[in-house]
Amino acid sequence: MVATYCTVVQVVAQIGLIGKDGLRAVLTTTSVPKIAEVTELIEDAEGYIDNYTSTSWKAVTITDERHSFSLNNTYFRSILRGNGFYIQLGKRFVTSMTKIELWQGADYVDIVATGTEGTGQQAGDWFLEGAEGLLWINTQLPTFGEGTIKVTYVFKRESTVPTTIRRASILLAAALLIESGFDYNNITIGNDMSMDNQAKAEAWENRAKKLLETEIVPYPIQQR
Repeated sequence: MVATYCTVVQVVAQIGLIGKDGLRAVLTTTSVPKIAEVTELIEDAEGYIDNYTSTSWKAVTITDERHSFSLNNTYFRSILRGNGFYIQLGKRFVTSMTKIELWQGADYVDIVATGTEGTGQQAGDWFLEGAEGLLWINTQLPTFGEGTIKVTYVFKRESTVPTTIRRASILLAAALLIESGFDYNNITIGNDMSMDNQAKAEAWENRAKKLLETEIVPYPIQQR
């Protein structure tokens, strides 16, 4: 298990967990909670963030995403711009293409393996505009039909996790942690009110969602 968006130390600091010595708790393989348990909660928070924002700050592989090649798709709209056509991948921020498989009537041909990547839209056998998730296919056409293009690729938003995502992951993991019964403190509001674990978790989750709203990536419009 590997936490990417935040650290166990940051989550422990968020809930104010104090050890028996009166100092900030340091989690281990035998502590309560264990470091592995908190790491797993961070990974759960990361999965929620990825789903909420429709993107990821970790490398994610999309396998065998299918596209159609028909009279309605972009070949006939893009051919006026020159040879080749493009497809809109299901994700943006694509960092690499693993396979581009074109159905030839009896089998798929992978032009990543057999062809060359170009340096522009109409160069090489294929060209990727990664940020927009546009894939240009220039020298070989698939058979007309549904699902005759099959692609496998990797996408990742950025190498550096932004502050908004780091903070949201801390809040979400901390909320999951106290809902599990590991919180020993209440957060005081003003001088005369305090929040129980449920109210605290809900408040942190709401704050996290507000942060995540700024990072949502709209789904690309799929071709028909």
